[in-house]
Amino acid sequence: EVVAPGHGSFDSPAAREYQFNFTVTWGGGAGNDLDGDGLPNFWEEANGLNPNDPADAASDSDNDGLTALQEFERRSDPRKADTDADGLSDKVETGTGIWVSGQDTGTSPTKPDTDKDQLSDGVETNTKTFVSNTNTGTNPHLKDSDGDKVSDGTEVAEGTDPTNPAVFPDCETPILNGGSIAEILGPDDLHLDPSSVLIAVDVYGDQMEEGRNVNGVTFFSDRCDDCPDNEGVLEVGEVTFRAVSTHFINGWATPPNFTGGQGDSAEQLAGIMEDIRWSAAPSPLTVDIEGLDPGASVEVQMLFDEGADRNRRWDIGVEGELAVDDFTSEGCRGDSGGVWSPENSFVYTFEAMPSADGILNIVLEMDLGGEPIPGGDNNPILQGVIVHRAGAAVPFEITGITASPEQVVLTWNSLPNRDYAVEFKADLSNPVWIEVDDGVASEGTTTSFTDDDPARTGVPQGYYRVRN
Repeated sequence: EVVAPGHGSFDSPAAREYQFNFTVTWGGGAGNDLDGDGLPNFWEEANGLNPNDPADAASDSDNDGLTALQEFERRSDPRKADTDADGLSDKVETGTGIWVSGQDTGTSPTKPDTDKDQLSDGVETNTKTFVSNTNTGTNPHLKDSDGDKVSDGTEVAEGTDPTNPAVFPDCETPILNGGSIAEILGPDDLHLDPSSVLIAVDVYGDQMEEGRNVNGVTFFSDRCDDCPDNEGVLEVGEVTFRAVSTHFINGWATPPNFTGGQGDSAEQLAGIMEDIRWSAAPSPLTVDIEGLDPGASVEVQMLFDEGADRNRRWDIGVEGELAVDDFTSEGCRGDSGGVWSPENSFVYTFEAMPSADGILNIVLEMDLGGEPIPGGDNNPILQGVIVHRAGAAVPFEITGITASPEQVVLTWNSLPNRDYAVEFKADLSNPVWIEVDDGVASEGTTTSFTDDDPARTGVPQGYYRVRN
């Protein structure tokens, strides 16, 4: 039996420390398992079973080959043969994390995309041979099955082979964070959703007051001629864009001959591509996007236009990690050069989670690691940035607890790249919490911790809390 008197969330304006108290009681008995079949009363009632009938532990109402007791142990739904609707029966999704065969995939029966590569577990057949979008041959436990630094989902979406490391999605530039680089020929090639845009920036643009409207999204300039202290700073609502560069030029590039879009959107987008901020190599061009919700991911689109038939190269880093190795402003073609034309520009798109202070940091610099940057012009440039709200805030709460005299397993919603502290007390009247572990590393969006100390697991009841 688990009692959770309170919880907090990441979007709370209060201090980011929350307490979760749980009363844990185990071992059959009339209070928790009336029929003694190993299934808690509350679980049987929630899943249409009879807490007074021990025979239903062996039932299989969804005909997936698992008994109700096995479904309880796997945390799957005894009323659904495929709990997560990924095309695989709960029976074959054994949750071990190891692929054995099509009858023992090791994937999670409650997560449709175990490795988070944007492909459902059901299409990742692990044959190492790509057949189609519904039989990808990829490993459901690996985000990048062929090790070419491009996620399986990206390769399938781009129409390339996710099982062959020699085939990249139309470029040789390694994209290390699951993002993408694409050619744009007009506004319709960009994701422009006014309902989810947090900020759209015309970098050093000349339309400083009225902005530029592109498919319903208004791009405002970060330029401020009369306020040098705020040069490169743009505030829209609660979000602030802050760019630092050694140089900036108005009217640097010839505007592309864009087509499509609503009204004069093509012309307005072409105007955004004229002006740049740039830094003289090896100096970086940095962008900080502030005021973001630290519990919600964002989609960032960065716009580049070379403006002529020339090629420059640099790296891109996101949150201190190399994200794009050897980017070229003429598109991603690595050593073979760019694909500039008077009609095109390029967009680098990625999703990221802001740091705990609500800031997302992006760095464009000649060499941030990876392969050596070729010689030539290594001055990074930037013409536009669009930030979309990509995901809802993740509540900071304990989502599961499993207890026995041997161990207690806690599971909670978490954020990447964080450490958590787990504490315990046997009596709430005692003001002192016992530190169990103060360095539990995040496992991504969900983190689990096992406490197997008999000094705690052997007591009749206990209280745990998790701190961020």
